[in-house]
Amino acid sequence: MSPLMRRPALRGSTSNVAVRTSAQIDIHLNDLLGGGIGVANQGTGVVNATQNYWGCPGGPGTPGCSTVSGNVIVASSLPRPLHAEERGEDRFSDDRDRH
Repeated sequence: MSPLMRRPALRGSTSNVAVRTSAQIDIHLNDLLGGGIGVANQGTGVVNATQNYWGCPGGPGTPGCSTVSGNVIVASSLPRPLHAEERGEDRFSDDRDRH
């Protein structure tokens, strides 16, 4: 079993999460709000970073979203922040999601 990381909102100066290991690391259900590198894999292992919010609905690689560096798997991402209400923010990241 690989280590699992879950934290509500991550803001970092260079990257929200930096990993340097040969093991597989799982990082899920986080609000990666740095606008820069969301997950930086500086090791030889694989980082599974599916099911995170990357600062915009489109996920890594979309303008305005946090990015990844190194061997990072992002097969799916969350369309809106998980913990916006706790920070006093609007939980809707896109007007199309409003009901």
